[in-house]
Amino acid sequence: MQLRAGEAAASRESFARALDKNYRRATTLYDLACSSAQAGDSEAAMRWLSQAEMAGMDVYSYAQNDGDLRPLRSDDRFRAMMDRLDRRHQDRKSKGNKKS
Repeated sequence: MQLRAGEAAASRESFARALDKNYRRATTLYDLACSSAQAGDSEAAMRWLSQAEMAGMDVYSYAQNDGDLRPLRSDDRFRAMMDRLDRRHQDRKSKGNKKS
């Protein structure tokens, strides 16, 4: 709610408290990335995105069209991450379509 209201700093604090309570860890890490991106902290946003991915979040499916991550679209690290995740996604799709 806070992030939608343009309160990126407040939302980051709320998501950090949720993470401290281990609430929906992967999703909360992703939400921290979004709030960090909106706050203009691309370093933290990329760290949170990486952690969300490691925690099992399907970052590719969400991040490719997430407006909250718009500030990262020109970041080479974000583009590299999305390219890597796109290749992984395409590999999984092609393996699923192969007949045994």
